[in-house]
Amino acid sequence: MNSIAYCGLACCGCSENQKCPGCQAGGCDIHGWCKNYNCCREKGINGCWECADFPCQGGMLDKLRIRAFARFAKEYGTEELTRCLLRNKENGIVYHYDGQLVGDYDECETEDEIIEMIKGGNVSTKTHYDLLLEENNDPVHDPAPLREYMDKWDGQVFIDELQLSKDKSVLEIGVGTGRLAVKIASKCGKFTGIDISPKTIERAKENLAEHKNAGLICDDFMTHEFDEQFDVIYSSLTFMHIQDKLTAINKIAGLLAPGGRFVLSIDKNPSGSINMSNRTVKIYPDNPDDICGYIKAAGLKLEKQFETEFAYIFVAVN
Repeated sequence: MNSIAYCGLACCGCSENQKCPGCQAGGCDIHGWCKNYNCCREKGINGCWECADFPCQGGMLDKLRIRAFARFAKEYGTEELTRCLLRNKENGIVYHYDGQLVGDYDECETEDEIIEMIKGGNVSTKTHYDLLLEENNDPVHDPAPLREYMDKWDGQVFIDELQLSKDKSVLEIGVGTGRLAVKIASKCGKFTGIDISPKTIERAKENLAEHKNAGLICDDFMTHEFDEQFDVIYSSLTFMHIQDKLTAINKIAGLLAPGGRFVLSIDKNPSGSINMSNRTVKIYPDNPDDICGYIKAAGLKLEKQFETEFAYIFVAVN
């Protein structure tokens, strides 16, 4: 099997590679419509990246991921592309999700992001938190000393700012396995948690099973379409995964009921990544001055801002 297709698709990572030897080895039976296959064969080149007209329009190169792979092959060579992709696969970066023809690389928004993921081995946020569950990492069941350590970001002082009561509806952005939710769901009328990781949400359902007022959503907060407003919205250690923070806070402002509260905890650590022994996760560090500006730009009133040992906490009202 040739590891890289004419267009730049990585046959070495494809979920179909046990059945298909790759288009360069005659494995694809739909060459008639494939501009890239026919063009490369006519020009006698190994792939689109060798063409003087690269990147052209039409065909497979119209797809962001494939164009980025071909560009990587042009800049670094197909052997390096194959090596990086196989290393990334070993480290948990998913080329194709189960039953789908998209994966972690498709979550990037630009060619440069995809190329950085290929080179640096950064896993997506979704995959990182899925892997944490596979590694039996569930903060709800951490020993007491570790739970006390996590409280340095969002302990009782954070929860008090939510001003919870039984007549209020609450949304947590980045609910995780329910580390905060198990403390909060019993104190409000209706609790909703959203998280991008399917495996994390499944564990959260187990941890919140006794809370009949709790509902969980597996989706990206930035794209999910909510059909209700909330009296309280909060988030802790999740905004570092959001690149467009102004858009996020504008969305939160639109989801808050009149008089509603938004409470946010951000990490003081300005690092651009989470580094673990077998993977790296790209993050977007939060700047407290920027957050204040975004809150005001969204039409919310910044009621309070204070620090804990490891976090900046913001309280805003609609």
